[in-house]
Amino acid sequence: MVHCTVKGCKNLIPPNLRCWECGKPHCEAHLKRHERCVRFRICPNLQCWKDHLPWCPKHMRHLGPLPVVKTLGEGRECVYVWYNKADFREARRRKKTIWLCKIGRTKGGPSGRTLAVAKTAHAGVPIVPLSFRTDDSKKLEGLIHATLAYSGRHEMGALGREWFRTNPREVEMMYRTFNRMSKSLQSSR
Repeated sequence: MVHCTVKGCKNLIPPNLRCWECGKPHCEAHLKRHERCVRFRICPNLQCWKDHLPWCPKHMRHLGPLPVVKTLGEGRECVYVWYNKADFREARRRKKTIWLCKIGRTKGGPSGRTLAVAKTAHAGVPIVPLSFRTDDSKKLEGLIHATLAYSGRHEMGALGREWFRTNPREVEMMYRTFNRMSKSLQSSR
């Protein structure tokens, strides 16, 4: 059992009772059923999008949190890597080891919001090979973005600023290197 995350609420709830959108645990008193999709339970502070059609179960191939192949680290926030299957296939066809990947962050975990962003640009469900749990997703995301941009891997022509030519293995190596450096620097204080 975990505590509801609403400030001042002392209710204990099962860990799987979470907001579909942000992934935070909330008790029955602080979750509401989505007005159009009764299977979705969201926080009262989240607003429904005007274009709701892609969120309805009959129009979505994937509901709820996206499956993440590998999660590293611990924390309340998350930095994730996702890509479109078509980009990956094209890279393999051309015998390339890097392809277009989006590196973003979220307060919970890769979920419906990630899918909503993906569906505006891509037809398929995104592949989420990696997520990094952390308590400061902004700093970790910035460090990964800066490293890839410094290496000339930032995709300037893409919609949005979070697209890079890389692969999940490279991003994981960066994460592990940053962690080793951070621990080394902390121990030498």
